[in-house]
Amino acid sequence: MVTTGNPEYRCLECFGSVNKCLTCCLMRHEHLPFHRIERWNRNCFVKSSLNTMGLRIQLGHESEGCTNPEPAPKVFVVLHVNGVHNLCVDYCNCETREPRCVQLLRAGWYPATVHYPATCATLELLKHFHGLSLCSKVSAHEYYMNLERLTDNSHVDVPNTRYKAFLRMMRQFRHERMMKRAGRGNIEDGIATAEAGDLALTCAACPQPGINLPDGWQSIPPGSRFLYSLFVAVDANFRLKNRLRSQETLDPGLHTGLAYFVPQKPYNEHILKFASQKDISSCSGFSALARADSKSTSGLRYTGVGMCICARHELIRPLGVGDLQKGERYCNMDYIVLSAIAGLSLMTLTIIYDIACQWKANFPTRMLAFPSSLRIADAVHVNFAIPKCHLLAHQTPCQTPHSLNLKPGVGRTDGEGIERDWSMINPAANSTKEMGAGSRHDTLDDLFSHHNWMKTTGLGLSLRRKYRIAVVEAKRHKELFEEFSESVDNPELIKSWTEMIQDWEQDKSKPNPYVSASAHEGETSVKLKLMEAEHQDIESGMTDGSEKSATGFLAMGLALEESQRRIKLQAATKEMTALQMSQLQEKRVNVQRQIKQFRTEQRIYMPVVDTILRRDEGSKRVAVEDMPLMLPSDLDDELRESGCVDGLSAKEDQLREAQCQDALERIRLTQRAKRHIMIHKRKSQPGQRTGTRARSDFERLDVKISQAAVKYRTAHAALIRFRGGVSVLKQLPYLRDQDICPPPAFDVDNIEPARNLQEAAERLGEGRREIPWIWRTAGVLGDGEDASLNDGLRIEWAKGCARALRWSEEVLLCKEEMRRVRQTFEFRAQQWRTRISGGRSSDDISLLEGLSAYTHSQALVYDNLGHHFCRLWEAAPSKRSKMVAVPGPGTADAAAAEDECLMTTLQAEASRLAADDDDEDSTDDDRDMEEEEDEDS
Repeated sequence: MVTTGNPEYRCLECFGSVNKCLTCCLMRHEHLPFHRIERWNRNCFVKSSLNTMGLRIQLGHESEGCTNPEPAPKVFVVLHVNGVHNLCVDYCNCETREPRCVQLLRAGWYPATVHYPATCATLELLKHFHGLSLCSKVSAHEYYMNLERLTDNSHVDVPNTRYKAFLRMMRQFRHERMMKRAGRGNIEDGIATAEAGDLALTCAACPQPGINLPDGWQSIPPGSRFLYSLFVAVDANFRLKNRLRSQETLDPGLHTGLAYFVPQKPYNEHILKFASQKDISSCSGFSALARADSKSTSGLRYTGVGMCICARHELIRPLGVGDLQKGERYCNMDYIVLSAIAGLSLMTLTIIYDIACQWKANFPTRMLAFPSSLRIADAVHVNFAIPKCHLLAHQTPCQTPHSLNLKPGVGRTDGEGIERDWSMINPAANSTKEMGAGSRHDTLDDLFSHHNWMKTTGLGLSLRRKYRIAVVEAKRHKELFEEFSESVDNPELIKSWTEMIQDWEQDKSKPNPYVSASAHEGETSVKLKLMEAEHQDIESGMTDGSEKSATGFLAMGLALEESQRRIKLQAATKEMTALQMSQLQEKRVNVQRQIKQFRTEQRIYMPVVDTILRRDEGSKRVAVEDMPLMLPSDLDDELRESGCVDGLSAKEDQLREAQCQDALERIRLTQRAKRHIMIHKRKSQPGQRTGTRARSDFERLDVKISQAAVKYRTAHAALIRFRGGVSVLKQLPYLRDQDICPPPAFDVDNIEPARNLQEAAERLGEGRREIPWIWRTAGVLGDGEDASLNDGLRIEWAKGCARALRWSEEVLLCKEEMRRVRQTFEFRAQQWRTRISGGRSSDDISLLEGLSAYTHSQALVYDNLGHHFCRLWEAAPSKRSKMVAVPGPGTADAAAAEDECLMTTLQAEASRLAADDDDEDSTDDDRDMEEEEDEDS
């Protein structure tokens, strides 16, 4: 028997851990029942507990005892963050008593059952696991195992498992928290009356009529309508599969169809109508459609999910997620997209999808199978685009019409945000794969809400960063484009290019201004042919198509090789800012991650490489850009023959030859542009400003030429190793530095007559001077006119114009998005304040006070976010440019005045050059004065 006054107890949770006697320890822990206690047994401290020491917890009363306590079940278990606890609990059973579950909740304990609870979890534990599961994707089983280890690491004295009760409480807690945060607790019968999508958190920066758009936004000029356009990105993910673990009727979702997943009943009914639908693709190198029917469905309820997000801010759209039963089929993706944009009342919509070129075909016809509430209104203009990183996997005719770099009104949207979203969601795949259908929906909905909230709170920094970069780049690319336009010095040529772009914008069947008229079988073309051959092998049964294609594997390796070259070039820069160094390191991390993925594929197609890598594990660590990729061309003949799958070397040989052709074409085009700038410099008035601009242009073009030359030499060396020597490469000799120059005939035809004769005579007098071999290829010089020159210049000019406009649009979009975010937060804060006094009636004063306090706190959250973002956006300017303050409600008018549509800009440029041509007689003094005024302004 322990005597009172003997200080043999200590608490592991209390600060200081001073030994105390039994009575003092119980008095100190009257309201701290979850502290861990140890007792001194004259040799060491051993585990004890407040329960065995005689502590009883009285519910329903703060300090005084209850006149009529009601004991809870003898075995009463409470889960807390530091373990599983057995406690002695008394309910209040006097005249002022509350229901048992209410007494537990007001004590901060969440009951596992309603009427006679014997198991609870503290709200602290539920919140702890909730946050941990969202951030680290830890499973409930792993978390509960940790609780048991914290209780007794030897597993001798652990209460009977409460794992299933923990799962049930956690699922209810997630559901109730989503309802509360959506304001349903402030509405009478708020849960029962919740409608589809009510629980989803919408994007504060996307346009929402009636919430964050100014009055009269419908009457904005056509050139500025992109400011109120919605950009959505669509993709499928086959990591988030689900096994057949239980029936859907036994495990229904608590809020499926109210947040991010589409309502199941109408969705499933729609899918059943197209059970035998075949989706055929003739374009995408990713084979998303070709493999739709080959997705393994054995033992799976769902093979993955399709998702629709806002492309610029990466928030998941309400009702924008749906399960895939058998691959990425049109019927699934159609429903998901239309559900995510249902009720759209904007004028412009841009849908970004990696198979948009095929998916958009017959999309209006397929849309007729949907109810009118899901169809896109006829007044909405829909654009289709392909994400930037996916674009090169498509056929050449599909690339420019769907390029986000060339589409007016999209700014610098890359369309790859959904891939970044997958990287944050995929870690939850292992745990959700084993869940029942309803539990999985509830868990993923909760995860999507967390993701959207993190994106919302990050809008302040992300928009500031985008805006600062856009301001600098817009100014730089505008100056580069203006300088390039001045160097052309031919208004008629500019006018013809402008008309060509206009015609192509209106009708994509017209000549493409962004593509060279001269053609060769380049890397993309060869890659497509190889992939088509592999697809035929899959259809004939020669291969099963279950792994990445050999061509896809080689393309991945060549892309990594190009990334390494770019990193080397950037790393060679002598002076880099902190931002540039950070961007370089980020590129290295991304490439290292891609190389790791490449190694996984390499074990399939080049098993010998795995042996080589293990042998070299102890060697000195090298930088990412210097890591050997070990493609077939990097191996000797013996290893290549024995360590690679059949046909792999031949495919790389074809791709390497195509790389050589691509690199040569790039060198020729850039040399033409460089020579034209030199001609313009000779014709123009001499001066420091003209010379500085020319040198800047030369440096920029020299970098492009150097990159293309390195690419050619790398591919050429690979061809030599494949084909056994230089002699077999008669059409593709080694590229020397002296070979990289403009053609002599090109020089003669484009220099002013007074200088033509002199230079021509000097050339002819040399007698033995040879034309560089890169210009002796058939068709390179054209028919003797300047068509080849114009072709290269037109492409550079059109792309330069597109770059300048995209950056200018990005500045305006960021401004408008900042304004919308601020206005949305004001709307949400006011919306919460209106819930304080309306919607919910009760005789329980405590409940009403709690509702009022919660609404005030939520309104304060949005007030604080709005003020914080405004401070961020009005903060110190960037070191490289002046920071413009956040615009007011008149942004749309300012945007219309500041930026016009693409064609207006091109026409203005042509008119300006024509005017300059008429004023050639201006004096040097006038020009100097104009330059000084430009610099002052």
